Amino acid sequence: MTALSFFCKPVCYFLIFCSSFCQAWGQLQVLGFHFKNPKQKQWKIPFRQHNNLIIIQVTINDSSDTLNFVLDTGVGYTLITDPTVREKFGLSCTRTIKIAGFGTDRLLNACIVKTHKMGVGKRVIAHNQYMVILDEDILDLSRYAGIRIHGLLGYELFSKFVIQIDYPQERLTLTRPEHFKPSKNSKTQVLPITIEDMKPYLETEASFQKIGDKMAKLKLLLDTGAGHSLSLDMGTHPDIVLPTKYLPAQLGMTLSGTVDGVIGRIKTLQIGNIYFENVITTFPDSTSIANRLQLGIVSRQGNIGCGILSRFQLTFDYAHEKLYIKPNRHLKEAFEFSTSGIELMATPPYYNEIKIGGVRPHSPADRVGLRKGDKITAVDDRVTNDLKLGEIYRLINQGAGKRVTLLVQLAEGNFQVIELLLENPL
Repeated sequence: MTALSFFCKPVCYFLIFCSSFCQAWGQLQVLGFHFKNPKQKQWKIPFRQHNNLIIIQVTINDSSDTLNFVLDTGVGYTLITDPTVREKFGLSCTRTIKIAGFGTDRLLNACIVKTHKMGVGKRVIAHNQYMVILDEDILDLSRYAGIRIHGLLGYELFSKFVIQIDYPQERLTLTRPEHFKPSKNSKTQVLPITIEDMKPYLETEASFQKIGDKMAKLKLLLDTGAGHSLSLDMGTHPDIVLPTKYLPAQLGMTLSGTVDGVIGRIKTLQIGNIYFENVITTFPDSTSIANRLQLGIVSRQGNIGCGILSRFQLTFDYAHEKLYIKPNRHLKEAFEFSTSGIELMATPPYYNEIKIGGVRPHSPADRVGLRKGDKITAVDDRVTNDLKLGEIYRLINQGAGKRVTLLVQLAEGNFQVIELLLENPL
């Protein structure tokens, strides 16, 4: 498992609703998700991984059409990011609202819609479910994931079940909390978490410069919807300092647009009794962080994304504020950076056409003349139409010193075979 490239953006979602909306939502009588069969105790659901995102199948009302939702512990209320869903399923807007992210003062138009039925797979359902639907798909997750994405689902599912995530098997196990039995496996650790603002937080420690540095205590959001490994907020803790070597980067998309910052490596991150070293870490710029703090978001120092979370079998027990972690086969893999310098984007309508979305200056891709808009049709004789976007990233970002051959259709239409000598800039 190779960590996402320089341009594989962490997906950050910060929904800051007006207080009147939050109060109104809390008054709604919603049953929430539950098993269709009241006697059912547990159920296993397959999921698909696309560019490190967990994609589950969701149905709305009585339609047999399935929608692709990201399973995201970083969101509270269910969010539909694809505005075409509203018309397709005939969803009526019960209230118009404004949503603010961080980074700018821009407010987005959205509305609350009510579905009489929302299903996850075949055996989990919620009646009278309220969701927020955006007027425009500002996050554009489909290009990032390489598959059509319709929305995000988080707290409203995690709060009703104990949920185990098995990344290698691509399987979720949902258990009713009263029937959950913790694993007795000696490799399983149980960690205390807190659920604040409908999101899970873990207190852990990290060091930043060299061996012997003291470990700083950090409070981090556990974010299954973030493609990066670790993100830390400068100015939120006196011991958080930038690495001596770092690169400027566009770090992610929010509801207000892009977030800029830098990316580098920290010395150590501790999770339970496991220590990760030389962790690729993003540092959002101070303006974005200051705006977020002014908006009153829960005090924290950053978040842990799928680049680390996917190295464990995770079991979230929101009811008892516990997280169970068991290492999987990816635990000890090195944290790789973008050795090619290429950002990829999948283009609609089928998201199987892969183009270059950006090239890092002075990278191997930049030196051979690749540019935004060039289409990658094959990597080492493997046709990109047959691959997931995450698989293509892994192929073009192998270890430093390796060579990768690309068949590229240049923006002007000509085809060219290009060889990259990969290198690690950090």
